[in-house]
Amino acid sequence: MAHIRLYNPEQDAEAAFALWRDTLNREWPLTAAQFRQVVTTPPLYRPGDDFVAEENGRVVGFVATQAQRGAYVQQPGGNIVVLLVAPEAQGHGIGRALLDHAAAHLRDAGMLWAGIGGRMPRLWPSVPDNLPAAKAFFQACGWEFQGISYDLVQHLDHYVTPPGVLERMAAQGVRLEAAGAADMPELLAFEDREFSGWANEYHAAADLGDYADCLIARDADGPIIGALMMYGPQSHPQRMDVVWKGLLGENVGSLGAVGVAQTARQRGIGLALVARGSEILKERGVGNCHIGWLVLVDFYGKLGYTKWHAYDMSGKALQAQSQ
Repeated sequence: MAHIRLYNPEQDAEAAFALWRDTLNREWPLTAAQFRQVVTTPPLYRPGDDFVAEENGRVVGFVATQAQRGAYVQQPGGNIVVLLVAPEAQGHGIGRALLDHAAAHLRDAGMLWAGIGGRMPRLWPSVPDNLPAAKAFFQACGWEFQGISYDLVQHLDHYVTPPGVLERMAAQGVRLEAAGAADMPELLAFEDREFSGWANEYHAAADLGDYADCLIARDADGPIIGALMMYGPQSHPQRMDVVWKGLLGENVGSLGAVGVAQTARQRGIGLALVARGSEILKERGVGNCHIGWLVLVDFYGKLGYTKWHAYDMSGKALQAQSQ
């Protein structure tokens, strides 16, 4: 039986990427640098979060985890970012052993639950639709599936905001503008209060100085009532909001973490944020614009975004939840 040990990025990076290349790179092409950056980039990654399975001195399996820690996390949870087993070693229990080991690691780190997929940076939000064998594997290991989420995409070369979307904001006195350093304390407080589930992503962008990647909506009397996160070629290189440049192009961009204050909904602000964000990314030279991990396909469809991939969402309560 293979021996499971901690992943050493300096020693094991080449072997781990070889597993990716031999199993998934045809459907989901990555460079070695992109793969390493996703599995070992802060803020969610810490040394000791990843593991390899070794057999006769050779790495035959790899699993990467993320633990959602920090002051802005209300219910600590973890993720199985990726699980890989060499083709010739599959069917011998190595994948299940790695999965169990990773779940135990997250449980011991105080995580209450774990999901398949990742946060930021991530490969996928859960199990992608073109990897049916992966879903069958996780089901056989006792992981439940709870629904479908989607990634959407649109090329922005010919993007034009439909009439009335931004005019409605002007009529209400709502201002849409890229944030600056002076806006960040208010914006981060807004995210902590209204959308704690993705507050860490805003804090991470702020820590890297990507203030202008935060698009904010201010009401007529001044306060922030909505925001979204943008990503494009000018974003900090440590951010990996979209990793699939081999599929979507080197100038790929993204929009995400779109949220409007509870008291300001039903006014068209969310749609206007996405529209203005699309315009800004077009101005910044983005080609394909990716929007990930969502169910509101028709909402974004109003602006021309269409389905790219679907994901079977999976999660599992960990033992720490009942303690």
